[in-house]
Amino acid sequence: MKDILFMNIMGYDLIIFIFFGITFIASIVSLILAGSLHRKLNPPVDSSNSETSIKEINRELSETKNNEIKDKRKKAVWGYSVFTNFIAIFPLLGILGTVYSLLGLVSDSSNITGNFYSALTSTFWGIVFAIIFKLVDAFSIAPLMEENEKDTERFLNNKNEKAKK
Repeated sequence: MKDILFMNIMGYDLIIFIFFGITFIASIVSLILAGSLHRKLNPPVDSSNSETSIKEINRELSETKNNEIKDKRKKAVWGYSVFTNFIAIFPLLGILGTVYSLLGLVSDSSNITGNFYSALTSTFWGIVFAIIFKLVDAFSIAPLMEENEKDTERFLNNKNEKAKK
């Protein structure tokens, strides 16, 4: 079974593996950008002196400019958008690899088995990598992005209310 899955690794499947690396980097960048916004909106509280620490946090947040938060949110949303769109490309790459391999049958029907295996492995890797990154998204990045969005809206609404007073 392992031989079959890796037989096309130097063929079309290599494109899918390279894209896996690119998407992995995009996931890290997305997580870093989302974490940066999260840390800005939710600074850590010193548990030994929580009352003083909370006052310091509130002072720091009141000094934070709307544009700074909006800029961090824009970057985090951009990174997340790139990452989630890359995930959607994996099944398409798998299908493209399938079609590419099956088109090889038209010009050379002597290697039916090899082309058929290539078609199946590209579909397999496209689906596997899409599932892996969807799980990474579901359990790490998406919840952080949702929390960031709520915190950003709350921050901006509080700033606007204070500005009106």
